This record gives sequence, C-alpha cells and structure tokens, in this order.
Amino acid sequence: MPPVDRNNPTRADSSDSRYSLMEFYKLNRAACHLKELNRTIQRFLKSDANSVIQDMETELGYLIVKALTRRPPTCSALIGEILYHQRAALDYTACELARYNGQIIDEKTEFPIFIDRAMFRHPTTGNLRDGVVKRMGLLRGDHQAIIEDEQPFQGRHGKPDDDPLWLLYRLSNFDRHQFIHLTSILTKASFHDFTPRTAASRFQQVSVTYGAFKSQTEVARFRIVPGPGVTVHMQSNVRFDVAFSEEGPGAGTAHFIMASAPRQSRRKETASVAVRLAEERSASA
Repeated sequence: MPPVDRNNPTRADSSDSRYSLMEFYKLNRAACHLKELNRTIQRFLKSDANSVIQDMETELGYLIVKALTRRPPTCSALIGEILYHQRAALDYTACELARYNGQIIDEKTEFPIFIDRAMFRHPTTGNLRDGVVKRMGLLRGDHQAIIEDEQPFQGRHGKPDDDPLWLLYRLSNFDRHQFIHLTSILTKASFHDFTPRTAASRFQQVSVTYGAFKSQTEVARFRIVPGPGVTVHMQSNVRFDVAFSEEGPGAGTAHFIMASAPRQSRRKETASVAVRLAEERSASA
C-alpha cells in the first residue's frame, strides 16, 4: 500500500477517509436531490393540473378522449444538481483509484465514458487512445479493465445509446455547457370502461396516441357504431408522467437520471359520464 505523502494532499493511501468517502458524499447529495425531485413531480401529478375530457361533440360519430395539463413543474435546478453530483462521483472514484495506485493526481484524471469502441482503443493496435490514457492512465491495469468493461459500447444495457453512463454523460454535458434541462408532460397509457359491458362493442377504437404535449392532446379515438338506443356510462383514465422536454438529450423520456425511486406516475380519472346513444344516429344525444 503506498504511504501517505503529508507534503502533497493529492497523494494518499486508501485508508485516508477524506478520500474514500468523497464519492459517497457526492452520491448521497445526488440521492437527496433525487428524492426532492420525485416529491416535486408527485405533488404535481396529484394536483388538479392534469385532467381528462371525453368529447363527443367536435366530430359527429366519434368519442375523442383528450388530456389537458398546465405548465409542468420547474425542476431544472434539481436535475442539474443530480447530474453534477452523479458525474462527480465517477470522477472522484477515478481519482481515488489513482491515489490507491500511488500516483499524483493531475487535472486530466477522470472517469472516461465512450460510446465508440474505436475511440477508446485503436482498432488496429488495440492500444488505449491518447485521450483515454490521459483520463485513466494513472490507474492500475485491473482497475482500467473494470472501467472499460462498463463502457456504453459494451452494450451491457442494450443499445449503447440507451446505456445509463452515456445518458448521464450527455445530460450532464448539456446542463453544464448548453442549457438547463426543461420538463414536459406526457401521456403513457389509457384505460376506458363502458357500462353496461354489452355496450362496449358500440365503441370501436380507431387510434391511441401517447407522448409529450403542452396544453391539450388527443389520447384515444373511438368510432361510435349505430345500433339500438341505450344509455352508456363511460369512464376514461389516462396515465400522466413528467419527462425531459423535446429539446436536448433524453427528449420526451421519463428516465430522469436513472432514478432508482418508483416511477412517479398516476392515473387521472374522470367521473363517469352517462351518454344516451339514440337508435337513429351514432353520436351522443
């Protein structure tokens, strides 16, 4: 084990708790901000900001289920803090491993994240690229191998573009260098009940549409089939969530920095609506 250099605070052995706890501190700060982010989202989703309407007046012969929402919550500062601390925890880990290897840390040491294998190792020689050596060249070979095994180009999480490390890399860089992360509201699923059940065949689903939207959007469309006069009770439930806006990395998705907390989404239920389907026409009476 390398000795502690009291004259150089950037060199220490792994028994120095000042260094071994730094990455855990960063992860803890990220977790605290993540909990607050989820609470903010949950409060919004539980509020009356989102609603569902059933429209049988706009287009004769059709039932159109629409989702409505107000401006999404402002989460930019929390998202930025989470990204910063998560990315810093990785870089702190790389620096800690370099210290463990008895090296003096320089400003270029960090945790490398690459989506292209050829940019990590030269495809002909198999040697690490210069940029990778600058980032983790101070680490032991076995530690370098562990980091290489976790790279997005390894496809450990399906497509490299969907790898959590690559998402963190892109989201963090966007937040630091381009613009704050904005949020949007999206619909994820819908459920529709018709009473009596025998009347459900009078409503033929034509389309469903889910995704991000701003103020109002069509979620589902049903064609009303002509038939005997009957009173139908309809109830539509739409599941909402908060996601990254359409601009920037993570557009329209709700991963929110690979949150380990349960997905904060809920069904927004409408009250049952009684509609009389007259025998001589296929629209509401």
